[in-house]
Amino acid sequence: VRLPGALAFLNVVPPLTILVNSVVIGMQSDIAPDSVIWDIFEIAFITVYSLEFVLKLRIFGCKGYFCGKEAGWNWFDFTCLLLSYVDIAVYYAVVL
Repeated sequence: VRLPGALAFLNVVPPLTILVNSVVIGMQSDIAPDSVIWDIFEIAFITVYSLEFVLKLRIFGCKGYFCGKEAGWNWFDFTCLLLSYVDIAVYYAVVL
């Protein structure tokens, strides 16, 4: 399945998101670490990573995603995304 613009998105947006995420993590430790803005950033980053995951599944299918030539990186991305969801679930379960 080919989605117009999806490959361009996958080549540009996730690397930029990783870069911005790294900068935000560095800033978070120095600037108001308990501010709600960091939670908003985290949800935004997870949203982008989730969109990347869904697009790759749509383009490559489950077999292509988990067993294709990029399987190692895709499994790494999937594991990081899953751990991010667990982290947010635990955080909000404790906070609320």
